[in-house]
Amino acid sequence: IFQFVWSLLLLLYASVYVYILSYIFQITFSLKYIKPVIVPVVIICYSLSLIPSSLAQTVGIEESISKIVFPLVFIIPFIAGIMGRYKKNKEN
Repeated sequence: IFQFVWSLLLLLYASVYVYILSYIFQITFSLKYIKPVIVPVVIICYSLSLIPSSLAQTVGIEESISKIVFPLVFIIPFIAGIMGRYKKNKEN
């Protein structure tokens, strides 16, 4: 039963992320409908998942990406807040 629940949650997780990515592409390119974007996003995600050839390489990639992404997760909202405050003060 664990494997069934795990597989179901993994499918749900992947579906949500594909939909979110498709929605971002729709907004970015000002598309009217989201359905034509879903299949290319799935193909791109699947193709990117085949790049690492082994589990060790995947772990190495994850470690190097986390060193870049985690600081950005904290820095970007801070910069956006400063820019928003600056813009708000500039308008007044």
